[in-house]
Amino acid sequence: AKAAGASVQIKAPRTGFPDAFTIANSAGDPTFQIESDPADSAASISIYSTAAGAKASRRVTQINQDGYFEFGATETDTTVAISKASISLHSAAKVADWVRIDNDGIVFFNAVKGESLVTITAEGNIVGKGQIAMGQGMSNSGNYSNVLGHYNSADGDSSAVLGGYDNSADGHAAVVCGGAHNSASGPWSFVGGGYSNTADGDRATVCAGGLNDASVLLATVAGGWSNTAGGQYSIVAGGTGNHASNYCASVVGGIRDTASGEYAAVGGGGYNVASGNRATVPGGWTNLAAGDYSFAAGRRARIDSTHHGTFVWADHTVADFASTGPKQFLIRAGGGVGINTNSPGATLHVGTGTDSDTTGGGYIVMGNVASSNVSMDNNEILARNNGGTATLGLNMSGGDIHMCTYGGDVGIGITNPSYKLDVNGDINVSGSYNIKKGGVNYTHPDYVFEPDYHLMPLEDLKQYVQENKSLPNVISADEVKKNDGFKMDELMIQMLEKIEEQTLYIFQLEERIAELEKKQQNQ
Repeated sequence: AKAAGASVQIKAPRTGFPDAFTIANSAGDPTFQIESDPADSAASISIYSTAAGAKASRRVTQINQDGYFEFGATETDTTVAISKASISLHSAAKVADWVRIDNDGIVFFNAVKGESLVTITAEGNIVGKGQIAMGQGMSNSGNYSNVLGHYNSADGDSSAVLGGYDNSADGHAAVVCGGAHNSASGPWSFVGGGYSNTADGDRATVCAGGLNDASVLLATVAGGWSNTAGGQYSIVAGGTGNHASNYCASVVGGIRDTASGEYAAVGGGGYNVASGNRATVPGGWTNLAAGDYSFAAGRRARIDSTHHGTFVWADHTVADFASTGPKQFLIRAGGGVGINTNSPGATLHVGTGTDSDTTGGGYIVMGNVASSNVSMDNNEILARNNGGTATLGLNMSGGDIHMCTYGGDVGIGITNPSYKLDVNGDINVSGSYNIKKGGVNYTHPDYVFEPDYHLMPLEDLKQYVQENKSLPNVISADEVKKNDGFKMDELMIQMLEKIEEQTLYIFQLEERIAELEKKQQNQ
């Protein structure tokens, strides 16, 4: 039946037409309809707007066997679709973004290009394009920038703040990972986290820590507290209060260390300064390497700014140990310097080595090993020249040589001397020499000329010689053989004594001759 104005229509089955229950407006246009189409066994409930126009342009809602649908300007402009396994949200005419929720996850699309912008998968992953701003008080005004956390800003193009509080990534492609009050304002700069760190330089990096500053091109502070990398390509690895303020300067750690020369390096410790270009302080306390290419280590090793190429190593003594010129190698070691030994017994102790000979070896070698050199081992000093022997000079320009002052013997041509000077071979002496015993002159045999000297009578002397085959008080042949030699100084005294006795015998003979001559004249 159909009445004038608003009506309710129940349509009987007719071949090719769907069965329907319809509520229409005064113009006869349906506003609510339940229909069943025998051609495809489809059934649906549809709601239409009361606006004038074709039926297809007025349908706003439909429920059928496929799900629940809401439409835009036409039936083809679906804005909401709840199907058997998905929910889809569309804008009118599909000119903006839309959303689909199904068993694969949640997908946000660009309706014009048909591109998926963000996908939240069933596994919990988020994959997408564009910018992210998540948290409280966020700002991401840079193109392609992303920001998470609280009161963070990513205002540089392609920048990102991944978390934390009051962080900013203002440089192009700058990144702050987290922490608080950090700033990455240089292009491609990076702050990993921490507190109040600043990466202002182009491609500068602060990894963590607090109050650190990487302010120039490719400067890096890895961590620590209140460190500054102020030179291009400089680095401070950690510690506190450290500064790498020149090109390629580096401070590994420690407290209040400074590398202010180009390519200068401080390895750690405290209050060390490497101010010379390419100077090094490996660690220690209050060391200064001010000369170019200088090296200072230990405690209070000091190198002047004009002393280039100098090495100073100081022990823990509480006093400066300073260089005095360029190209020096200075060591202060109160316990000694050991080479091949860990228990030095002297200021310089070479523990082991090879025996010196003409072809090589030695604990210490001075000179060119291929030509003239002096080699020392644990018991030998050897002068050599190109594989052969050479002359060894001692104090050739003057000065005394003291040997065996407190004991010991000197051997020449012999390996086991038994005397202060033991010579196996001939001796040539040019000039006078003095013989002493124990530092005191021998008693000179002038005592022979004293009035109380007992001179052996000639008859007694003759008898002694006949019996002993030697002079009295003179070493005999048997004694020389027994002792394997004689003492030259004693023999010389004995011989001088006999010479003086012979003088007295001559005087006695002279007196006897004079008496005989006198008697002969008187006869």
